[in-house]
Amino acid sequence: MNRFPGTLGDNPLRHMGAIGDQHTLALIAADGTLPYLCWPRLDSPSLFSALISSQTGSRISIAAKGLEPHAQTYRAATNILETTLAGDRGTLTITDFMVPGDRPLLYRWLRCTQGTVHASMHIAPAPDYERQPSVFQRISKECLSCQTPTVPLIIHGSGALAQTDNRVELTMDLRAGDDAWLALTDTQETPTHPRHHLPLVETFWADWLERFDLPKHHRPIVERAVLAFGLLHMRTFGSVAAAGTFGLPEAPGGERNWDYRFTWARDAALAAQVAARLGATDIAHQWIDAVMLQSAPCERSPLNLMLALDGTPVDSETKLSHFAGLFNAQPVRIGNEASGQLQLDIFGELVLSLQALIESSETIAENTLDRLYDLLEWLSDNWNTPDSSIWELRGEEKHYLFSRLMCWIAFRDGPSLLETAGRTVPKHWHGLCRTIAQNIHDQFWCPKQKSYMQTSQCSVADAAVICLRLYGLLAKYDERWQQSKACIRQHLVLPEGVLRYPTGADDGFQSDDNSFVLCTCWWIEVLIMDGERTEAEEMFTHLCTSFGSTGLASEEIGEGGLLLGNIPQLFSHMGMVRAALALQSMSVEKDKRG
Repeated sequence: MNRFPGTLGDNPLRHMGAIGDQHTLALIAADGTLPYLCWPRLDSPSLFSALISSQTGSRISIAAKGLEPHAQTYRAATNILETTLAGDRGTLTITDFMVPGDRPLLYRWLRCTQGTVHASMHIAPAPDYERQPSVFQRISKECLSCQTPTVPLIIHGSGALAQTDNRVELTMDLRAGDDAWLALTDTQETPTHPRHHLPLVETFWADWLERFDLPKHHRPIVERAVLAFGLLHMRTFGSVAAAGTFGLPEAPGGERNWDYRFTWARDAALAAQVAARLGATDIAHQWIDAVMLQSAPCERSPLNLMLALDGTPVDSETKLSHFAGLFNAQPVRIGNEASGQLQLDIFGELVLSLQALIESSETIAENTLDRLYDLLEWLSDNWNTPDSSIWELRGEEKHYLFSRLMCWIAFRDGPSLLETAGRTVPKHWHGLCRTIAQNIHDQFWCPKQKSYMQTSQCSVADAAVICLRLYGLLAKYDERWQQSKACIRQHLVLPEGVLRYPTGADDGFQSDDNSFVLCTCWWIEVLIMDGERTEAEEMFTHLCTSFGSTGLASEEIGEGGLLLGNIPQLFSHMGMVRAALALQSMSVEKDKRG
C-alpha cells in the first residue's frame, strides 16, 4: 500500500532530492512532484506542503502520459537536480534549481530528450501552512500572481497558463529537442530562459565546494554532505539550519514531529568543527559567530540553545491540526518548545569548534574570547544542574551523561584555549576537569548493568556512552569501556544503525524510536578507534546505501530502511563526514604499515 500517493511507494524520503539558494529549499520527488517549499525563506510559512498534508494537492505535479520515474541524480558537484521520466514513446528530463541572489527564483525546466511527450504541470499553492486560500490574479497570458503572507508568488510559464479555482496548469506537447519551463519568483519581470542561469548556478556551487578540502577517500559522500551544508547555510545571516524541513516524523504514526528550521548552538558548533577540519574556516567562523555572539535574551543560561535563522527568538510551538502528517504522524508542529530548555552540553561543543579553528591556524576574535570566558564562568557554577541535554527530552530535567561529558570537555580544553590566547583564567577551572570526570565515574556507572547510563537516576544506556570513548574520557582497554561497549551492542545496535536510547525507554512519547544516523556515525568512529575496521567499513557502506540516488540524509532510519525525520539533516551529514574522515585516516595508517 502506498501511504503517500504521488511519490514512490512507502519510503518517499529515499526518493527525494533538494534544491536551494541559501535562503530556502524545495524537495523534489523522483516522479517529478515538488511537494515541499517554504517561501521565500526556509523558516517562512509553507507554500507547498503536500508531503506533510497528503490529503491536499498542495504541490507542483507533472502528469506525463505513459511515462514512469526512471532516474534522479544531481548534476556533478552541484545542487542542480535532474529527474528523468521515461516510457515507450519518449523521455522527459526535469531540471530543477534555484538561482542564488537577492530575490527568490526557482526554475523547473522540462526537456524532451527522446520521442514525443504530452505532459502537463499542475501548480497548486496553499499559502501560510494551508491556512490561506489561493487567490490568483492574472498578469498576462504566461503570468499569474498568488498572494502569500510574506512576498508575493509570481508564476511565469514558457507558454499559456490556465487557471482553475485553486491551481494553475501548463500544458505542453514536446518532441525530441523541445522544452518548456516554469519559474517561481516574487516579481512580474519576465525571467530569462533557465539555460541562461545554469552556468551561474553551477559556478556558485563549485565556489562553495572549493572552500572545503575534500578527502580522496569516500569523496562523493563528503561532497554531497558539503553540498547539503550549502543548502542549510543562510547566506544573509551567516547561520545554519539544523534541517531543511518541519513536521517530518521520527516514527510512522508517532508524535515526534518537530520543526528544525532553526539554528541550534549544538548543531552549528559540531558542523563548524567539521567545516574547520575540511579547511572551510570562513564558514566555521560564521556558524560559530551566529550562536556565540547572539543578542537575543535567554532566561535559563547566558547562551540560547536555539535561535531563528536571523538571530531572533524562536516562535512558540504551534500544532497544525489540519495537517494529516506524513505516515499519519500527528501532530505536525511549527515553532519549537525546546528553545526554552536548559541544555548544558552546548558549551562543550562550542569549545570543540573553537579548538578546531585553532588547530587550523585560525585566530579567535577578541569578542569571541570574551564571550567564551563569560560562558565558562557561568558554567563553572552551574555544570551540576539538571537539564534536558542533547535529545531534548520533554519532562523532568535530570542529570544527563552527555551534558556532563560536554561540561568536562569545556573545562578540559576551554581554559587552556583562553590561556594560549593570553587570557588569565581562575585556577579552579583546571580542577573542574578532574572533578567532573570523577562525577561521571561515580554517578553514571551502573554496576548492575555494567555500563555507564543515560542519567544518574536511571538504568538505561544511551548512545551518549559512545562519546565517552569518542572524546577521550575512556581508553580502548578500560574495563568499564569494554563492558559499556557490550551493553551498547546488546541494546542499541540494530541492522539499520544505532538507537539514541533503547526501544521502549521513557521519553514522554508512546511510539518507539528508530536508529539515529548521527549515533550510527559515532559508533563507526569508535569502532575505527578500537581497531574494528571491517565492521566499521561494512556499517558505513550500509549507511551510505540507505539514502538513495541523491544521497540526501534524513535524521533516522527505521525498520526496512525507512527514512524518517526532517531532511536534509545537518547532524546526519556532519556525522557522515566525520565517519568518512575517520575511515580515511584508518586507510592511510594501514597503507603506512603495509
